[in-house]
Amino acid sequence: MKFVSVAFTILSFVGPLHAEDVKKVILANETASWQAWVGTRIDIPAAQKLLAPGYVDIDASGVAWSADEMFAQMKNCGISYFKFKDPQVHLLTPNSAAIVYGVDATAMCGDQKISADLLASSVWVKRNGKWLTEIHTETPAKQK
Repeated sequence: MKFVSVAFTILSFVGPLHAEDVKKVILANETASWQAWVGTRIDIPAAQKLLAPGYVDIDASGVAWSADEMFAQMKNCGISYFKFKDPQVHLLTPNSAAIVYGVDATAMCGDQKISADLLASSVWVKRNGKWLTEIHTETPAKQK
């Protein structure tokens, strides 16, 4: 009986630590996905490494894009600034998680400067030991 009690005590510490580790990985990966866009043009190979097959992006205008469509449309775009606000990672299953956050961003597409205050979310899935983005959405933030 004492062994069972010790085992449950150990598991109670291991479980939360693992969940926190996954949350850190998801936040780091989400940040890396935005970092791929920093500069005058998107770093497509860096961005592609974080995308699951069948990835879908729903942009702030309500258009859904495949990865190939998104890269073709946005190839001359880059982000000069972004800052996450209150990122929250939600573990859905041992192999899936969602992150939701606000983001302030400034970007250039060609010669057009775009500033945005957005709410964003991404669903991440773990495949072959690697966390990949399955879906990403953005919508304009409204003040409450």
